[in-house]
Amino acid sequence: MRQTNSIWIYILAAVGFIMVFGFLAAAFSAILFLIIKILVPIALVIWLINFISRQMNDRNRR
Repeated sequence: MRQTNSIWIYILAAVGFIMVFGFLAAAFSAILFLIIKILVPIALVIWLINFISRQMNDRNRR
């Protein structure tokens, strides 16, 4: 019985570890997705503002 109990404990530990790891991976991926979703538009807006300001500066110089 002890051997079977130890095997079950190992199986439960492995399943729990896999579940925790999967949950952490899902949470991390979700956080990364949110960060990308938030940062990419901000970066695009900043790039557009810089691009427009450069265009205006070029026009002013001419």
